[in-house]
Amino acid sequence: MLSRFARWLPAALVAAGVTFLGTPRDAHAVLILEGTVQLDGNTPITLYAIDNNAAYPGGAPAGATMLIDTDATPGSIALAPVSLFGGLYTVNQSTTTETKLPGNDSLITNALQIINNTGQTVTTNIAVGDNNFLGPVARITPSGGATYSGPAGSSITLNWFNDPANGQPLMGPTPNPNAPGGAQIATSGLHIFTNPADSFASNPGTFAVSDPGNFAMAEQFTFTLATGGQLVSRGQVELATAVPEPSTWAMIGVAGLFGLGYRKFRRNPVAS
Repeated sequence: MLSRFARWLPAALVAAGVTFLGTPRDAHAVLILEGTVQLDGNTPITLYAIDNNAAYPGGAPAGATMLIDTDATPGSIALAPVSLFGGLYTVNQSTTTETKLPGNDSLITNALQIINNTGQTVTTNIAVGDNNFLGPVARITPSGGATYSGPAGSSITLNWFNDPANGQPLMGPTPNPNAPGGAQIATSGLHIFTNPADSFASNPGTFAVSDPGNFAMAEQFTFTLATGGQLVSRGQVELATAVPEPSTWAMIGVAGLFGLGYRKFRRNPVAS
């Protein structure tokens, strides 16, 4: 009987939609980072970066400065140190990575040592995103946080977006980091740093989504640094996962009950 069950179980699980190893496929669209840096009371500087320094879809934003991706790995943007306003505003490290697996996708972005010595407040507004993440997925879990050092009054806000229509984020002649594409599914809210050494974490929860096919994800963050302030670290993650169908859970339950029954039968053989 066990041998018949062993032959039947894999086919039944496949029919129920269970896969033990996802089959990744090359479905990269364009991973984009785009945003603005504004010295208090001045015209914003627009910056952008494209995975593997590809062409900006539809053309780069007017007057924007392209930052160089130093990582040749597809699905990853790693920026060399950025220096603005005569070297008085610096970003020492910034990376964005993505994973595209059926029902198990992720978008992760982080930065280290963003320092403002301009003598004025600087507001930075950045978004990252891509499409052709692999569905179906039914839930998204966002998380993020930051560590700060400097005068009280600097602030940060983190936001997360999802687009079941699979539109390329940050498209159009004037892409807006505040609305990178799709619907906002979560926010950290505004956090104001009140101590000279401060930090915060945001774990908004897990959100139900309906992405039956390929979809887009984006993350956006705005932070205002007082002069003398330093954002020691900042990170965001967006995880998209599938939920097994009820029939799958039922099939797994049947398999589990059979296993328990078989173990009991083995322990209590009936005398012939």
